[in-house]
Amino acid sequence: VKKIGAGELDKTIAVKGANELSHLASGINEMMLKIKSMLEGKAALLLAISHELRSPITRMRINIELLEDSEKKKALLDDIREMEYLVSTILETERLNSGHSQLNRIRFDMVDLVDQIITQYFRSCEIKLSMLPMEVNLDKVRIELLVKNLIDNACRYSTESEKPVDIILEQERDTMKFSVIDYGPGVNSDDLPRLIDPFYRSDSARQRKTGGYGLGLYLCRLIVEAHNGSLSLKSGPGQGMVVVVAIPLKQP
Repeated sequence: VKKIGAGELDKTIAVKGANELSHLASGINEMMLKIKSMLEGKAALLLAISHELRSPITRMRINIELLEDSEKKKALLDDIREMEYLVSTILETERLNSGHSQLNRIRFDMVDLVDQIITQYFRSCEIKLSMLPMEVNLDKVRIELLVKNLIDNACRYSTESEKPVDIILEQERDTMKFSVIDYGPGVNSDDLPRLIDPFYRSDSARQRKTGGYGLGLYLCRLIVEAHNGSLSLKSGPGQGMVVVVAIPLKQP
């Protein structure tokens, strides 16, 4: 039952005999199969809807681009980009969560990747870098998504902080450690473990007004776990947030 609660729905309980325990085991097996079917149906529906949304969103963006420049046009394009990001994030999270998405590992310079992401997306965010040279053999596209999401979160919640966002890249034995630290409002300890769950948003200072749909850290968790790594969070009210990604440099 603990394994079922943890999401392991592939193995049924061996049923022996015809007593009360065997009836209980049969009932648990039947319940587990129904839960698995429901979850698979939900994931399939989510993927189907996300795929179907792509075409109308693209048509909307093209039509809006044809309008004369104005504040309304800019606001509409921002909304369209947000919708496109949400759909892409949903598709990527479901691909990784299904276990069927293969990683495309290539060798690249991690410092260069972080520098490029900051230059392209976060010029207006004050960031302090402390990075050791490091070459890695990982899925570059997904690691880029991971880094972008973590920095985006930190910058978004640091707008009222006098301290810059800290980014630290270091190596401990055969493990790459990538840390992103912000000095924003932080979150309650009760909310912390659930921040990496899909669609969860805390009721503390990190509210909907800051943007996002509660998928960013969940996607980061899936990317890290796909690379056999771990993602940890540390925070408290008024203490900002520390996110530490640890990924083995020697991948199987």
